[in-house]
Amino acid sequence: MPCPICKKSRHLRLHAYELSEFCFYLDNTSIYEKNNRRTNQKVSITAETDVVGKWLRLGADLNSVDVAFESHQSISAFACDTHYEMLEDESRLISEYSTAITRFIYICNAMEELYRFVEKHYSGGNLYDASVKCCKILSNLKASSYPNNFSHFCNNFDVKFKRFINRNGIDLNEEESGAGRYLHSVRELRNLMLHGKFPLSVAYDIPQDSNSSSFEMITLLNSAIRVQLLVTQALLFEFNNGINSRKYHDLNIMIQEDQDGDLSSFGVDYLRHLHEESDFSLSSIEW
Repeated sequence: MPCPICKKSRHLRLHAYELSEFCFYLDNTSIYEKNNRRTNQKVSITAETDVVGKWLRLGADLNSVDVAFESHQSISAFACDTHYEMLEDESRLISEYSTAITRFIYICNAMEELYRFVEKHYSGGNLYDASVKCCKILSNLKASSYPNNFSHFCNNFDVKFKRFINRNGIDLNEEESGAGRYLHSVRELRNLMLHGKFPLSVAYDIPQDSNSSSFEMITLLNSAIRVQLLVTQALLFEFNNGINSRKYHDLNIMIQEDQDGDLSSFGVDYLRHLHEESDFSLSSIEW
Protein backbone atom coordinates (compact mmCIF):
# COMPACT_ATOMS: atom_id res chain seq x y z
CA MET A 1 0.00 0.00 0.00
CA PRO A 2 1.51 3.37 -1.02
CA CYS A 3 2.63 5.70 1.75
CA PRO A 4 -0.02 8.49 2.00
CA ILE A 5 2.64 11.16 2.62
CA CYS A 6 4.77 10.14 -0.36
CA LYS A 7 1.68 9.68 -2.52
CA LYS A 8 0.65 13.33 -2.16
CA SER A 9 4.15 14.60 -3.01
CA ARG A 10 5.01 16.00 -6.40
CA HIS A 11 7.02 13.88 -8.81
CA LEU A 12 10.72 14.43 -8.18
CA ARG A 13 11.31 16.26 -11.47
CA LEU A 14 8.30 18.51 -10.94
CA HIS A 15 9.46 19.17 -7.37
CA ALA A 16 12.87 20.28 -8.70
CA TYR A 17 11.23 22.40 -11.41
CA GLU A 18 8.89 24.12 -8.97
CA LEU A 19 11.77 24.91 -6.61
CA SER A 20 13.90 26.22 -9.48
CA GLU A 21 11.07 28.58 -10.45
CA PHE A 22 10.83 29.78 -6.87
CA CYS A 23 14.58 30.50 -6.83
CA PHE A 24 14.21 32.61 -9.99
CA TYR A 25 11.29 34.54 -8.50
CA LEU A 26 13.20 35.01 -5.24
CA ASP A 27 16.25 36.52 -6.99
CA ASN A 28 18.28 37.01 -3.80
CA THR A 29 22.03 37.63 -3.65
CA SER A 30 24.33 36.99 -0.71
CA ILE A 31 27.59 38.99 -0.62
CA TYR A 32 30.17 38.68 2.16
CA GLU A 33 33.84 38.17 2.90
CA LYS A 34 35.69 35.21 4.37
CA ASN A 35 39.32 34.36 4.98
CA ASN A 36 41.14 32.32 2.35
CA ARG A 37 42.37 29.22 4.16
CA ARG A 38 45.75 29.22 2.38
CA THR A 39 46.58 32.93 2.24
CA ASN A 40 44.54 34.08 5.26
CA GLN A 41 43.47 37.04 3.11
CA LYS A 42 39.89 38.26 2.87
CA VAL A 43 38.09 37.14 -0.29
CA SER A 44 34.71 38.31 -1.53
CA ILE A 45 31.96 35.70 -1.95
CA THR A 46 28.85 36.21 -4.06
CA ALA A 47 26.09 33.60 -4.16
CA GLU A 48 22.74 33.85 -5.94
CA THR A 49 19.47 31.98 -5.74
CA ASP A 50 19.33 32.37 -9.53
CA VAL A 51 22.36 30.07 -9.84
CA VAL A 52 20.74 27.56 -7.48
CA GLY A 53 17.67 27.67 -9.71
CA LYS A 54 19.63 27.05 -12.90
CA TRP A 55 21.19 23.85 -11.55
CA LEU A 56 17.82 22.72 -10.22
CA ARG A 57 16.31 23.36 -13.64
CA LEU A 58 18.94 21.14 -15.26
CA GLY A 59 18.02 18.37 -12.84
CA ALA A 60 14.33 18.88 -13.54
CA ASP A 61 14.69 19.01 -17.32
CA LEU A 62 16.91 15.92 -17.53
CA ASN A 63 14.77 13.23 -19.11
CA SER A 64 17.19 10.35 -19.53
CA VAL A 65 20.80 9.43 -20.17
CA ASP A 66 20.84 7.09 -23.14
CA VAL A 67 23.29 4.19 -22.92
CA ALA A 68 23.37 1.63 -25.74
CA PHE A 69 25.42 -1.49 -25.08
CA GLU A 70 24.50 -2.97 -28.45
CA SER A 71 26.19 -0.13 -30.36
CA HIS A 72 29.60 -1.61 -29.50
CA GLN A 73 28.67 -5.25 -29.94
CA SER A 74 29.82 -7.03 -33.07
CA ILE A 75 26.97 -8.33 -35.18
CA SER A 76 26.95 -12.10 -35.29
CA ALA A 77 24.85 -14.28 -37.51
CA PHE A 78 24.77 -16.79 -34.67
CA ALA A 79 23.35 -14.35 -32.10
CA CYS A 80 19.74 -15.09 -31.25
CA ASP A 81 16.97 -12.61 -30.55
CA THR A 82 17.27 -13.37 -26.85
CA HIS A 83 20.87 -12.12 -26.89
CA TYR A 84 19.84 -8.75 -28.31
CA GLU A 85 16.88 -8.52 -25.95
CA MET A 86 19.31 -9.04 -23.08
CA LEU A 87 21.53 -6.22 -24.41
CA GLU A 88 18.50 -3.93 -24.63
CA ASP A 89 17.53 -4.79 -21.06
CA GLU A 90 21.06 -4.08 -19.86
CA SER A 91 21.10 -0.78 -21.76
CA ARG A 92 17.80 0.25 -20.20
CA LEU A 93 19.08 -0.67 -16.74
CA ILE A 94 22.32 1.30 -16.96
CA SER A 95 20.48 4.20 -18.63
CA GLU A 96 18.13 4.51 -15.66
CA TYR A 97 21.08 4.23 -13.30
CA SER A 98 23.08 6.85 -15.21
CA THR A 99 20.09 9.19 -15.27
CA ALA A 100 19.75 9.04 -11.48
CA ILE A 101 23.49 9.63 -11.03
CA THR A 102 23.50 12.61 -13.41
CA ARG A 103 20.45 14.23 -11.82
CA PHE A 104 22.02 13.75 -8.39
CA ILE A 105 25.19 15.55 -9.54
CA TYR A 106 23.18 18.46 -10.95
CA ILE A 107 21.31 18.88 -7.67
CA CYS A 108 24.58 18.61 -5.73
CA ASN A 109 25.89 21.54 -7.76
CA ALA A 110 22.78 23.52 -6.81
CA MET A 111 23.57 22.73 -3.19
CA GLU A 112 27.13 24.06 -3.54
CA GLU A 113 25.74 27.48 -4.44
CA LEU A 114 23.19 27.21 -1.63
CA TYR A 115 25.98 26.48 0.86
CA ARG A 116 27.73 29.67 -0.22
CA PHE A 117 24.46 31.58 -0.03
CA VAL A 118 23.80 30.54 3.57
CA GLU A 119 27.23 30.14 5.18
CA LYS A 120 27.53 33.77 6.33
CA HIS A 121 24.74 33.06 8.83
CA TYR A 122 26.89 30.51 10.68
CA SER A 123 27.98 31.83 14.06
CA GLY A 124 29.40 28.74 15.76
CA GLY A 125 32.94 27.43 16.17
CA ASN A 126 35.90 27.60 13.83
CA LEU A 127 34.72 25.90 10.64
CA TYR A 128 35.80 26.76 7.10
CA ASP A 129 33.85 24.51 4.74
CA ALA A 130 30.52 26.04 3.73
CA SER A 131 28.73 22.69 3.50
CA VAL A 132 29.75 21.73 7.05
CA LYS A 133 28.50 25.09 8.29
CA CYS A 134 25.17 24.44 6.59
CA CYS A 135 24.83 21.09 8.36
CA LYS A 136 25.18 22.91 11.67
CA ILE A 137 22.80 25.66 10.59
CA LEU A 138 20.21 23.12 9.44
CA SER A 139 20.24 21.39 12.82
CA ASN A 140 19.54 24.66 14.61
CA LEU A 141 16.60 25.90 12.53
CA LYS A 142 13.26 26.55 14.16
CA ALA A 143 10.79 23.70 13.72
CA SER A 144 8.56 26.04 11.69
CA SER A 145 11.30 26.46 9.05
CA TYR A 146 11.26 22.82 7.95
CA PRO A 147 8.94 21.83 5.08
CA ASN A 148 5.91 19.69 5.83
CA ASN A 149 6.83 16.07 6.65
CA PHE A 150 10.54 16.88 6.40
CA SER A 151 11.51 14.19 8.92
CA HIS A 152 9.49 11.55 7.05
CA PHE A 153 11.49 11.98 3.83
CA CYS A 154 14.77 12.27 5.73
CA ASN A 155 14.10 9.07 7.67
CA ASN A 156 13.27 7.26 4.43
CA PHE A 157 16.61 8.35 3.02
CA ASP A 158 18.42 7.42 6.23
CA VAL A 159 17.15 3.83 6.07
CA LYS A 160 18.26 3.47 2.44
CA PHE A 161 21.64 5.10 3.08
CA LYS A 162 22.46 2.88 6.08
CA ARG A 163 21.52 -0.22 4.09
CA PHE A 164 23.81 0.98 1.28
CA ILE A 165 26.88 1.58 3.48
CA ASN A 166 26.37 -1.69 5.37
CA ARG A 167 26.10 -3.77 2.19
CA ASN A 168 29.17 -2.15 0.66
CA GLY A 169 31.31 -2.25 3.80
CA ILE A 170 31.71 1.53 3.89
CA ASP A 171 32.87 2.98 7.20
CA LEU A 172 31.76 6.56 7.77
CA ASN A 173 31.98 8.80 10.79
CA GLU A 174 28.70 10.32 11.89
CA GLU A 175 29.85 13.81 12.75
CA GLU A 176 26.45 15.46 12.82
CA SER A 177 23.31 15.23 14.91
CA GLY A 178 19.83 16.58 14.37
CA ALA A 179 18.60 17.43 10.89
CA GLY A 180 22.15 18.21 9.78
CA ARG A 181 23.08 14.53 9.84
CA TYR A 182 20.85 13.84 6.85
CA LEU A 183 22.59 16.52 4.82
CA HIS A 184 25.92 15.15 6.03
CA SER A 185 24.94 11.70 4.71
CA VAL A 186 24.03 13.19 1.33
CA ARG A 187 27.45 14.88 1.26
CA GLU A 188 29.11 11.54 2.02
CA LEU A 189 27.21 9.97 -0.88
CA ARG A 190 28.40 12.77 -3.15
CA ASN A 191 32.01 12.33 -1.99
CA LEU A 192 31.91 8.60 -2.69
CA MET A 193 30.71 9.36 -6.20
CA LEU A 194 33.30 12.07 -6.88
CA HIS A 195 36.13 9.84 -5.64
CA GLY A 196 35.08 6.96 -7.87
CA LYS A 197 33.92 4.76 -5.00
CA PHE A 198 30.26 4.65 -5.96
CA PRO A 199 29.37 1.10 -7.12
CA LEU A 200 28.67 0.48 -10.79
CA SER A 201 28.86 -3.32 -10.55
CA VAL A 202 25.10 -3.60 -10.04
CA ALA A 203 24.70 -2.45 -13.63
CA TYR A 204 27.74 -3.88 -15.40
CA ASP A 205 28.25 -7.26 -13.73
CA ILE A 206 24.58 -8.17 -14.16
CA PRO A 207 24.27 -10.63 -11.25
CA GLN A 208 21.08 -12.60 -10.72
CA ASP A 209 19.62 -9.86 -8.51
CA SER A 210 20.86 -6.99 -10.71
CA ASN A 211 17.41 -5.53 -11.26
CA SER A 212 16.60 -5.34 -7.55
CA SER A 213 20.11 -4.06 -6.71
CA SER A 214 19.98 -1.35 -9.34
CA PHE A 215 16.47 -0.40 -8.27
CA GLU A 216 17.71 0.07 -4.70
CA MET A 217 20.58 2.28 -5.87
CA ILE A 218 18.26 4.38 -8.03
CA THR A 219 15.78 4.83 -5.18
CA LEU A 220 18.67 5.78 -2.86
CA LEU A 221 19.81 8.51 -5.26
CA ASN A 222 16.27 9.77 -5.80
CA SER A 223 15.71 9.83 -2.06
CA ALA A 224 18.94 11.81 -1.60
CA ILE A 225 17.76 14.29 -4.24
CA ARG A 226 14.44 14.69 -2.43
CA VAL A 227 16.27 15.46 0.82
CA GLN A 228 18.46 18.06 -0.91
CA LEU A 229 15.40 19.79 -2.35
CA LEU A 230 13.69 19.87 1.04
CA VAL A 231 16.87 21.17 2.70
CA THR A 232 16.96 23.93 0.08
CA GLN A 233 13.37 24.84 0.96
CA ALA A 234 14.18 24.97 4.68
CA LEU A 235 17.30 27.12 4.31
CA LEU A 236 15.71 29.53 1.84
CA PHE A 237 12.67 29.85 4.09
CA GLU A 238 14.91 30.86 6.98
CA PHE A 239 17.41 33.00 5.06
CA ASN A 240 15.85 35.16 2.36
CA ASN A 241 15.34 38.82 1.60
CA GLY A 242 11.85 38.44 0.22
CA ILE A 243 10.70 37.80 -3.34
CA ASN A 244 12.52 40.51 -5.24
CA SER A 245 12.66 39.57 -8.91
CA ARG A 246 11.49 41.76 -11.77
CA LYS A 247 9.54 38.72 -12.92
CA TYR A 248 7.51 38.71 -9.70
CA HIS A 249 6.98 42.47 -9.92
CA ASP A 250 5.72 42.20 -13.51
CA LEU A 251 3.46 39.30 -12.56
CA ASN A 252 1.84 41.38 -9.83
CA ILE A 253 1.24 44.26 -12.24
CA MET A 254 -0.27 41.93 -14.83
CA ILE A 255 -2.67 40.41 -12.30
CA GLN A 256 -3.70 43.84 -11.01
CA GLU A 257 -4.34 45.14 -14.53
CA ASP A 258 -6.26 42.08 -15.69
CA GLN A 259 -8.03 41.64 -12.35
CA ASP A 260 -7.74 37.97 -13.09
CA GLY A 261 -5.62 35.68 -10.99
CA ASP A 262 -4.59 35.25 -7.40
CA LEU A 263 -1.10 35.24 -5.89
CA SER A 264 -2.27 34.69 -2.32
CA SER A 265 -0.80 31.17 -2.40
CA PHE A 266 2.56 32.44 -3.58
CA GLY A 267 4.83 33.85 -0.89
CA VAL A 268 7.85 32.76 1.10
CA ASP A 269 5.57 30.46 3.09
CA TYR A 270 5.05 28.45 -0.12
CA LEU A 271 8.43 26.88 0.64
CA ARG A 272 6.79 24.96 3.47
CA HIS A 273 4.64 22.90 1.10
CA LEU A 274 6.10 23.45 -2.38
CA HIS A 275 6.83 19.71 -2.64
CA GLU A 276 3.20 18.72 -2.16
CA GLU A 277 0.58 18.30 -4.86
CA SER A 278 -1.81 21.24 -4.94
CA ASP A 279 -4.00 23.27 -7.28
CA PHE A 280 -1.38 26.03 -7.30
CA SER A 281 1.85 25.61 -9.26
CA LEU A 282 4.43 28.12 -10.46
CA SER A 283 4.78 26.09 -13.64
CA SER A 284 1.11 26.71 -14.46
CA ILE A 285 1.24 30.53 -14.25
CA GLU A 286 0.34 31.94 -17.66
CA TRP A 287 1.92 35.16 -18.90
